[in-house]
Amino acid sequence: MRILAFLFGSGLALLAIIHAPAARSQAMPSLPPLTGEEDDLSSSKSFMDLLRRDLMQRIEDARKQNQAGQAGSTSHRVTRPEPELGQRPSAQSDPVDLSKYIGPDGNPQKTLDKLIEKGVIPKPASLNIPQPTKSLDKQWDGVEIGKRLKYAEDLVERRKPQTALEELGAILDSGELNEDQKLKALTLHEKALLLSREYKQVQEDYYRLKAYYPNSDEVNRLKDYYEEETGLTPLQDAVKKDPANVEAHRALLEKYFQLGWLDFAEQFFGDEMRDTSVATFKSLSDIYYRKKELDMLIQLSQAGKTLHPDTPDFFYNEGVALYAKGDALSRKAAREQFMQAKQISRDPALNVKINWYLQHLPVTR
Repeated sequence: MRILAFLFGSGLALLAIIHAPAARSQAMPSLPPLTGEEDDLSSSKSFMDLLRRDLMQRIEDARKQNQAGQAGSTSHRVTRPEPELGQRPSAQSDPVDLSKYIGPDGNPQKTLDKLIEKGVIPKPASLNIPQPTKSLDKQWDGVEIGKRLKYAEDLVERRKPQTALEELGAILDSGELNEDQKLKALTLHEKALLLSREYKQVQEDYYRLKAYYPNSDEVNRLKDYYEEETGLTPLQDAVKKDPANVEAHRALLEKYFQLGWLDFAEQFFGDEMRDTSVATFKSLSDIYYRKKELDMLIQLSQAGKTLHPDTPDFFYNEGVALYAKGDALSRKAAREQFMQAKQISRDPALNVKINWYLQHLPVTR
């Protein structure tokens, strides 16, 4: 009876250990495994050994179960993410980098087209929109040329130069125009170019038209159109009203230079003005210098010296042209012109320019 009571008490203590909290079971050191033969009721082992082995097995099973439960509870703990080192695993998809598909203009449609082209976004299903059976560029081919010219003229008047140029290009390519219609189409084409601010091209085309149609009022009116549209007309009127007005000359010259119309400027001051004032000669000198027409500048300066011998500017201008020629004889002649200009000049600013050239020219004896 005492043995059974001892065993019963020992069993209760062991069962208490089995159901103890996980922290206590972890703190307890693991027991050494039992050694011996397999369990056999017929063996000589005592009943106490069998019971002890059974209890120890239960304790070990309970300990393993508690450890498994703790491992399961900690598996859901959120851990700090590690830094991105090296290449991502192939199974993990990278985010789409839109920067390499977006152009500098930031056009959404171009971005979408590039994404579809690269296969990042699937291509949308076709809407099966019916295409026109006839090209839009050819659908007006059967319209009478006179009506198409009227439409092109209306486009120019409404200041739609790009559409007008497209229409006039198609008209000129048709080859169905007579001479009057061709001239009409060409002058409208030049007006549309002017509205498109193709100023240099307009100047070149004007002189071509003038050579092809020398007596055409249509071409003459075209130049008037240029001057009115660009604001040259009031500046020209101011110079014509007072040819000696230096400020009016300068304002008109600056406008010509801004447009790049040196040939038009030469035509106005040389042919239309027919004026021999100092201001007009100076304006023409500036034009010839910008056009690098040195011989014309020399001739004009010589004429200015004859008409206005007390004006140092014409001696200076001839010296500049001779200096620009670069050869030894021209440089020698340039020094003589600068010396004469310096003798009659009372302008400090002009004297500074004259001295610069004299310092860069060899002294001749």
